[in-house]
Amino acid sequence: MLDDVKQISPRQQQVLFNLAAGRTTREVANEFGYHESHISRLKHSAIGQDTIWRLRAQAEERLAEELPTLVSEATKLLKAGLASPNYTTRLESLRLAVKLLGPLMQRLLAIEEPIASLERVQSQSNVAPVLHDSTGHA
Repeated sequence: MLDDVKQISPRQQQVLFNLAAGRTTREVANEFGYHESHISRLKHSAIGQDTIWRLRAQAEERLAEELPTLVSEATKLLKAGLASPNYTTRLESLRLAVKLLGPLMQRLLAIEEPIASLERVQSQSNVAPVLHDSTGHA
């Protein structure tokens, strides 16, 4: 695989890096002055696919290693912003938290709502749930 990477030019490596980072074929073609079909052929070639896969795997590995530190630092900054004596700083920190956490909370609520509904029904009926095995017997 390393021998294959040496067969492509540094410019092609940059193209593949940009594609691996999520940029579109059109964006990369415009930036590097290539026709979209040239970028597409490189992207879909065996060496292109292998290089993109390898770059993404490396990025995911680095992110997994660094994520705890990033979360810790972000939490410290958010706490400092919310504890600030400056009203505007507190407000902007809160807005940022809502913006970033809002979609996550919506997904969690979408998961929790059916569970909460089931718990309400069970508590109102005071009947313990009956679990059935795969044959339908309790």
